[in-house]
Amino acid sequence: MSGNRQQGTPVDRSAEEEAVKAKAEAEEKARQEAAKQAWAEKLGGAYSGAINDARDYFTMQGLDPDDFMSAINQQADRIRGNIPTDAADPLSFFNNLGQNVYDTQETTARNKYLRQFNEFAPTGFENRRIADTTDDDILAAINAEQYGSADQYLQNLLSRGVITSAGYEAGRRDLDNQQYRAKAQLEEAGLGALSSARTQIGNLANEGRNAAANYQLGNQFDPFSYSTDINNSIDAFLQGLGGNIRNRLPGQLYTTSGLAAKAGAGQGAQNTKFDPNALAGLFVDNNDDDDDNTSANFSSIF
Repeated sequence: MSGNRQQGTPVDRSAEEEAVKAKAEAEEKARQEAAKQAWAEKLGGAYSGAINDARDYFTMQGLDPDDFMSAINQQADRIRGNIPTDAADPLSFFNNLGQNVYDTQETTARNKYLRQFNEFAPTGFENRRIADTTDDDILAAINAEQYGSADQYLQNLLSRGVITSAGYEAGRRDLDNQQYRAKAQLEEAGLGALSSARTQIGNLANEGRNAAANYQLGNQFDPFSYSTDINNSIDAFLQGLGGNIRNRLPGQLYTTSGLAAKAGAGQGAQNTKFDPNALAGLFVDNNDDDDDNTSANFSSIF
């Protein structure tokens, strides 16, 4: 051949290239696996360290950490699941794990106790447990008792002939007018007794709420013990309500002073036998009255 070079067939290097590529991929995979393993070990060490730190925190609070391991592990697992794989310092994500778990457990307990407390002592429970009508029967009984006593005084005057039926009715009208003042005094005494009892059970409830709101983890606390105290206080109040109200009254609700004079004025001038005992409201059976011809008779003692 004259001056021309024969071109050779190109060498096939595809196999070599595939081998190089496969080797590189394997090395990269191995590197990634090694990095992954190193990360797992680093994360595991951070996790274990955080758990131990949390246990130490509970121990320093005077608590048994074993009693709170469920909450510690749960919080630590939640943190571990949210740590990015490229984090340089996974341990930093667990900072204050023990204190955070402690605070969460304490807050949860406080909220639980407050909810339980409000089951039996919600806001305004005092007026529901001690209603405005609680003293109605007692007020009515005291009023009837003292009205009856004053009326008995008038009946004594009538039965002894000191006053007539017309005078008796005049005296009753005066007693009826006194009822307005008497009932007002009773209402005031009753309200004072009810208010005092409401304040007492309200203070018990506030004491319990404060104790629940300031509960410290690990302490013993039973919100329902305050329910027992409140119920006992109400029972004692109801048992002594009658005497409580009577002690608050300024004195007798109905005055009989001058009642005889008012009765006499209401009946007009009459011939009635004078009986000082009857006028004084005393019951004396003088069987000799009819035989005593010297008894003094007056046209009117008024």
